[in-house]
Amino acid sequence: MQITFIIPFFNGRGGYISHLLDSIYQQDIPENEYEVIVINDCSTDKQSLSPVNRYSSLHQNIRIIHNSTNLRCGCCRNIGVKAAKGKYIWFVDQDDYIEHNCLASLLDKCESGNLDILMFNYRNVSDDGLYNEKRALIHKDSPILSGLEYINDICGGDFWNSEYDTNVWHSIFCRDFLIENEVYSPEISYCEDMIVSLHAIIAARRVQSIKEDYYRYRYNPKSVFHTEVGKKGRAVFDSSLFAGTHILTLANLVPVPYQTLKETIISGGIWRINSFTKGILKIDKNELKLFYAQINIHPEVIDKAMPYLTMLNKLFLRHPTITMAINILTREALHSNTK
Repeated sequence: MQITFIIPFFNGRGGYISHLLDSIYQQDIPENEYEVIVINDCSTDKQSLSPVNRYSSLHQNIRIIHNSTNLRCGCCRNIGVKAAKGKYIWFVDQDDYIEHNCLASLLDKCESGNLDILMFNYRNVSDDGLYNEKRALIHKDSPILSGLEYINDICGGDFWNSEYDTNVWHSIFCRDFLIENEVYSPEISYCEDMIVSLHAIIAARRVQSIKEDYYRYRYNPKSVFHTEVGKKGRAVFDSSLFAGTHILTLANLVPVPYQTLKETIISGGIWRINSFTKGILKIDKNELKLFYAQINIHPEVIDKAMPYLTMLNKLFLRHPTITMAINILTREALHSNTK
């Protein structure tokens, strides 16, 4: 088995999942050389799964895994990786689709280069077909490099460079590489792509990018990201503070010769945390109680973040909101523990 497509699924909209599966089954390698795993994350709209069931009745290389509880996208991907039989993994979102007849070329690149990660460009598309823009983040094919060499040489030593896109769906990963390096999505609601991309690029020994665009990203205003990011309480906690501490932890994996890169990663973690602190000061009293309840469950995030925040005193001067929010948060967390 050469490659596994992993598709987290929840209440698919319209014909999106059909369009995706159509594109997966219009490929230039035999069906017995790839598989499709759809993880049904407790969809409440049973009819939305009908296209997947139809494909399952027509093709032997598609499996449907039904979650007993709603786990969100990142955890669904982890389930897919563990269940996969393919040598390579392609994470694909249910709203999007891929270029026809692209697998033979992509797999040849992966195999000939013995790659941990192969990255490529994508296009932003709209439902009406009027908007179709190539995201040419990769301007020419790169040599095969380690992940740290790639960020250093191709992206100017900055993981947050605009030429590096942290979405996982425009990359193919070697499954053994993901498992051996424990590159899994954290159990958070948002920002999981950013953390997986960072962990993978730090750990990778053989990475290449190519300029062709093989993925089609469809903007869906009703997706989980666009409808729930920005809500308060748990969403703020998951998407900013907890994600920021994951990033700070991953920065410790960067070896000394790449100290500048390590510092940019730490800055990114601080930026993520700062996104949280600005939001926490704006939410109402009831939402604040819900949020502090989560902090009380996960006090370790403060323990992890505080050394970095203390170390960067100059950051406090530029962003006094951080100091104020951390003081409020710490005081309330301590108060909760004494009750």
